[in-house]
Amino acid sequence: MKVIATVTALLMLSGAAGLAIAQSTPAAPAATTPAADRPTDESVRQLLQVQKAQSMLEQLSKQMDTMFTAMINKQLENQTLSDEDKQRIEAGRERLKVLTGKMLTWENMEPTYLKIYEDSFSQSEVDSMIAFYSSPGGQAVVAKLPLVAQNTMQAMLQQMKSLMPQAQQIAKDTAAEINTEHAKSGRKSAG
Repeated sequence: MKVIATVTALLMLSGAAGLAIAQSTPAAPAATTPAADRPTDESVRQLLQVQKAQSMLEQLSKQMDTMFTAMINKQLENQTLSDEDKQRIEAGRERLKVLTGKMLTWENMEPTYLKIYEDSFSQSEVDSMIAFYSSPGGQAVVAKLPLVAQNTMQAMLQQMKSLMPQAQQIAKDTAAEINTEHAKSGRKSAG
């Protein structure tokens, strides 16, 4: 849960959530700030600094190990692991550390942050965010957003546990209705 919360907080602070959505729906047009209103690299860097984006990225990189362990444990639950299996897990963990060490560096990510912010916000919006995140209230948001994201994710997961069986039953009932109607009219059944 902590990894999900950190990732969510990082995305919320970085403004990358919009990029993730845009990437998952290729037809979505990219919103771009007009050239005259684009913020400067320096102002975006200042905003990222007061948002502690680099620190959050470093935390995310460190927490990837925790996420890897949780994924492996889930995939191998109820299995007795040999020493050789444990060595393979450790080798996988090391490969992940190398990968995250290459990809999740500030040097690699800063240009992406700059582009996202410059395409998404005007100079006056960046200035306003700098003022807010530099304030005690803004720093409280930066400090507490991971906890808020963690609690939100836990609440959403609880709701999804209840919602998914109901959604599956609705889909099953709908398909049954369609199949019944098709059978009555002599049309081929949907499944």
